[in-house]
Amino acid sequence: VIRDMALMLAAGIACFACINWPGHIGAILSPLLAGICFAFLFGIVRHLVRGGGPLAKVGEVSYSMYVVHFIFAWWMTGYFMDAGSRHGVPHIIIYVGTLVTTVTLTYWVARFTKWAIEDRFIELGRRIIKRIAAGEAAAVSATLPDQSRS
Repeated sequence: VIRDMALMLAAGIACFACINWPGHIGAILSPLLAGICFAFLFGIVRHLVRGGGPLAKVGEVSYSMYVVHFIFAWWMTGYFMDAGSRHGVPHIIIYVGTLVTTVTLTYWVARFTKWAIEDRFIELGRRIIKRIAAGEAAAVSATLPDQSRS
């Protein structure tokens, strides 16, 4: 994990360093290095999720987080940028505050929507599939010749 973190950090620094390079070399290398950085990040996250903990809980609601995140990201970014700029808050503090608030609210709303909507429809789907399977089994057995009369 430490090796992957170091390689991810190196690729990330190189990615940002080459963005402003003259010509097309920066435009070519930056996405490539970002992809390499993401590959190492994926390995790190996969290792951390195996152990359970907070990342595993985020993984359980990841689809619901994906569905609702834009609401908070859109609203919070504008709100924090306006409020922070009016009060002279450094941009890094605004960014961190926006990120933490957005992820936290998104997580809790996603947990609720997963419980209230997603889990309910998954269970409904399972019941429908069982009924269809039972109906097909009954239809198949009705078409078979009755073995008890022979």
